[in-house]
Amino acid sequence: PLFVLGWRHVGREFFLRSLLGMLTSSLLIDGFALLPGIYADPLLAGLYGGALVGVGLGLVFRRGASTGGTDIVARLVKRKLRRAPIGKILLMFDCFVVILTGVVFRDVNKALYSAVALFVMSVVMDTVIYGRSDSGVALIISERHREISDAIDRKLERGATLLPAQGA
Repeated sequence: PLFVLGWRHVGREFFLRSLLGMLTSSLLIDGFALLPGIYADPLLAGLYGGALVGVGLGLVFRRGASTGGTDIVARLVKRKLRRAPIGKILLMFDCFVVILTGVVFRDVNKALYSAVALFVMSVVMDTVIYGRSDSGVALIISERHREISDAIDRKLERGATLLPAQGA
């Protein structure tokens, strides 16, 4: 159902790229499961795992795709909350899942370690997508300012501010 919603609200390209992303991530997860397990301190595993997942998801989102699941929901919500970084939107949904998992399995420690990994993931993901700072300014002076601001909004999914000005 999430893929259908993605197709309807984001578009065919998003659907096809997300399908490829889901298949690729599923194959990689199955492939890595064949490797011998590495046991590390849970906090270090959460920090490094969150960073790696953040880089991967950031790259996937930069290509206009997802890997399925909550990141499709985050992409749909991003269309309504344009100013919110997508990593923070994803963090909100994933933390909800982690809280429910912690309650169902009655394991607060794993839920807390997962929350650390999710936080790191969202920060790294937003850095990959938006750069070191999620704010920037570009002054565009043009007679066709309406067309330009509409294109920025539609194609880049970014905001634009029109400033009335007079040359001196």
